[in-house]
Amino acid sequence: MPEPSRYETLSIEQKGAYAYPSNHELDTPELPSTPTAPLARPRAVSCRTRTGVLIAILVVLVFLVWEVALFINNDHLKNAARGDSPIHTRFLAVGDWGRDGKHNQSLVASAMALKAATFQPDFIVSTGDNFYQSGLVWPEDPQFNTSFIDIYSQPGLQLPWYAVLGNHDYGELKDDAKPDDQPPVCSSLDSESCYYSPLHQLSQRLVARDWRWRCERAFQLPLAPGALELFFIDTNPMMSYYRDTPWAGHKGGILDQSLEAQLVELEAALFRSSARWKIVIGHHPIYSNQRDVQAQPQGYYKDTKRIIEPLLEKYGVQVR
Repeated sequence: MPEPSRYETLSIEQKGAYAYPSNHELDTPELPSTPTAPLARPRAVSCRTRTGVLIAILVVLVFLVWEVALFINNDHLKNAARGDSPIHTRFLAVGDWGRDGKHNQSLVASAMALKAATFQPDFIVSTGDNFYQSGLVWPEDPQFNTSFIDIYSQPGLQLPWYAVLGNHDYGELKDDAKPDDQPPVCSSLDSESCYYSPLHQLSQRLVARDWRWRCERAFQLPLAPGALELFFIDTNPMMSYYRDTPWAGHKGGILDQSLEAQLVELEAALFRSSARWKIVIGHHPIYSNQRDVQAQPQGYYKDTKRIIEPLLEKYGVQVR
């Protein structure tokens, strides 16, 4: 698949909600069964760890076999116009995966590679929380190898990876941390480039380390004129309670973002798009069955629903 000609910078985000259109432009095939590797007897882990593992596995299983059938691809538009068989755009999506190969990350990577051998995706989408627990802390961070390069090394996964940022990528710390806490590894590096920040994942130095990596705060991926467009956004600034956390003030972090400006840019991008199918991809969902830790009736992700859903409905975003 040809690389997109350009990125248009925006900012906001969201994670895995989806809807299925009813017209005939989308051909949704039956979901094939996906072979799974046998799991070893689980060790005792915390409830939070189990939840994270289940989220990572479920996200992959939901999206692994999902296929968008559209009249797209510049090389085949003429055939599509004549009514020939539709051209398929295929991609895999995974989220909450950056765990140094642990907590079943390696097993999920093997399942992705197995599926890719027959599914033949064009690219891979990451919905954020790419590196646990607090993101990358410098451009040469070895975790980029141990959680990405070394884990997704199979031939079928040597594709462009389009990634958005999750809260862990912003340098999320425990609630009892101090705002000026520094990564422990920085004391041995004696480097001014070592600090908690989402900026490390946005650095072009990562592209030099692995050509597959594509991460920006927000951008669009038009796959064919008037057919399909993906909108990658950053939902972290939408989460109001993040602003009171000890990690909100990290360089390039939550407090450095303008939610209002990001919403204006997103609406402009949706307005400009002539794509028949629009897919918005980000970290935090609009709907979730996760427990309401804030004890509020609207749910854990009430901010994303309140802020982003009206825009998506206004511009007819079918998948979000």
